[in-house]
Amino acid sequence: MKRDKGIKKIKEIKEKYSKMQILSIVPTKRALWKLALPAIIGMMVNALYNIIDTIFIGQGIGSLAIGGLSIVFPLQMVLNSIAIMIGVGAASIISRSLGQGNNEKASNVAANAMLYIIIFGVIAIIFGMIYINELLLLLGATEGNFAYAYDYLTIILYGCIFGMFSAGCNNIIRAEGKAITAMVSMLLGLGVNIVLDPIFIFALNLGVRGAAIATIISQLLSSLFVVGYLIFGKSIFKFTLRNFIPRLRILVDIIYVGLPNFVRQAGISVLAIVLNNLLFNYGGDVAISTYGVINKLTMFLIFPTLGIMQGMQPIFGYSYGAKNYHRSIDVLRYATIYGTLYMFVVWALIEIFAKYSIMMFTTDAAVVAMGTKAIRIVVAVFPVVIINMVSSTTYQSLGFGIRALFLALIRQTILLLPLILLLPKALGIMGIWWAFPISDFSASVISGFMIVYELKRFAKLQKQKNKEELLCKPQNQ
Repeated sequence: MKRDKGIKKIKEIKEKYSKMQILSIVPTKRALWKLALPAIIGMMVNALYNIIDTIFIGQGIGSLAIGGLSIVFPLQMVLNSIAIMIGVGAASIISRSLGQGNNEKASNVAANAMLYIIIFGVIAIIFGMIYINELLLLLGATEGNFAYAYDYLTIILYGCIFGMFSAGCNNIIRAEGKAITAMVSMLLGLGVNIVLDPIFIFALNLGVRGAAIATIISQLLSSLFVVGYLIFGKSIFKFTLRNFIPRLRILVDIIYVGLPNFVRQAGISVLAIVLNNLLFNYGGDVAISTYGVINKLTMFLIFPTLGIMQGMQPIFGYSYGAKNYHRSIDVLRYATIYGTLYMFVVWALIEIFAKYSIMMFTTDAAVVAMGTKAIRIVVAVFPVVIINMVSSTTYQSLGFGIRALFLALIRQTILLLPLILLLPKALGIMGIWWAFPISDFSASVISGFMIVYELKRFAKLQKQKNKEELLCKPQNQ
């Protein structure tokens, strides 16, 4: 009996250390890709939920229905950003705890994160259903798209907890180096969504409600997969009921680190609300539908860079916790290079195939004409956006929530909101589109100065560590 327990314990230790190797000793470039590729696929899968709904609805129902989905999208982003805030904040703490060898703290944080995602999800459902009409008016619903938005949001709200749980917990899974498992859970949901969308939308003639039902069912299955892995699978977390006792301090720490993610995504939602109202004033329902297509397409295209950031974060956080500063610098450098190259390719493709990218969603001539011009402007400086993203991820990995929050705010709120309010007065609707590249470029310049400072600080820390090791060598001999 004791022998069996001993063998089981040895297996558990070996499994734990094999999972930590990717964060600690696997060559930096290879480790980044091992974590980033599944995260990239997962992020794109997450984006495809809305992309697929929009394509089916746009081609089958019309541009007003796309406008309805565009109205609801900011609220979906807010709910998702709450889950991402908890997931990313927890992941940062977990990575550093594992780097320090504190597995008990890592398990407590993971369990509390799951609990708080559920609590916030329940609150969102209750609040959303009570104030659904007021929310839709605030989001910018018009007489033409209100009915579509209402039908879609009613279903989405009831099942939003599943999407939140899946999105948040996948960050926890990545924090232990299991990016492929996180990817599989999202691929499972996407596959189901692709199959169910045409069935519910067309075969059962449920329209936008069918798209919402298909999305909720797919997110439910993804959530069940995540629960199965974390609670009953081969996760390094060994949960007991004690781990799920709510700890306010853990929630505060999670929010402190994860708040920039919430601000970044919630900022997009606030921006979308302002934009929906401005766009209607300057271009009517056509402008709202155009922005809906551009917003979802550009978010889908930018998500691979977020996947690179998610691959970078656990390696950076673990290395920092282990005082391996050279490895932290390396992973930051590789993430910047790969992200920039990718964004350059995206920029080139959009500039060349702008018209066809819009036509994937709709054949409405007015939307295609406006969208072709607008999307070329919106992505004009995409290759430099990665600097802002890398800088924000660096500060999150370090646990410097205020600095990461500033970088998230400067691009989405401090710079962009004033620009979209002021430029249209001089340039009309074109001013709205030009606000995006101006804000992106300015934020990247500021982020560049900040990240250069951190690189210099890390280089000094590594030199100091090297000197200390040299001084200790004779004593050890």
